[in-house]
Amino acid sequence: MKTFSNCKRLRDSKRKRYLKKQKRNQKNKEKAILRSRWKLRTKIQKMPLDIQKKICIWTWRLYWREFVPVTAKVPSWMYFHTMQQRYLWESRLNNIHFLHLPMNTLPENKKWIMGCQCNFCLTTETPSRTEKITRIMEHLEGSNHFNKSVPQETISFWNSHYYLCGKYPVLQDGEFHMMKIFDPLCGSIYEDVSSSYLRRGIPIHFDLEEIE
Repeated sequence: MKTFSNCKRLRDSKRKRYLKKQKRNQKNKEKAILRSRWKLRTKIQKMPLDIQKKICIWTWRLYWREFVPVTAKVPSWMYFHTMQQRYLWESRLNNIHFLHLPMNTLPENKKWIMGCQCNFCLTTETPSRTEKITRIMEHLEGSNHFNKSVPQETISFWNSHYYLCGKYPVLQDGEFHMMKIFDPLCGSIYEDVSSSYLRRGIPIHFDLEEIE
């Protein structure tokens, strides 16, 4: 009569036999490899000494030709690091807020952020178009609506319009090396023309005479 304990005992015995068979096969493979190596070593030892030296040199050459040290290998995290840096660069170029990057906020938790050019903020109907224009006008009048609509930060710069960058951000003539981070007025008529051209891929033409 089959019972639960009997079935379990049968399964355990089958599993033990299977593991023993696997272990025996592994040992047989290792012994076969050792026997083949011993036969090869015996045959090489019967050769003249000069040929043995050439075989040794050629073997080491093949080994070092295929050997790659650990310090020369690409780290396992490099692919994800490159992908993250690409996201951050595109967020600055296309004026996408840091919170709306794929690795930061789930799509169902996103809320409209003024100036953000991600697909969600461009297509969402909440708030309405009139309310969006009203918030932009309030921002121009000096309101802190944008700073209130995003989480406050203390050690990062992703809510800043510009950020000092470079090893020596302050030049000798008093000018600064500034990098654009996020423009709350992006997409409106008040957006910086140069930033708008870069974001939309429009060529920027320079007049060398005016620069000189």
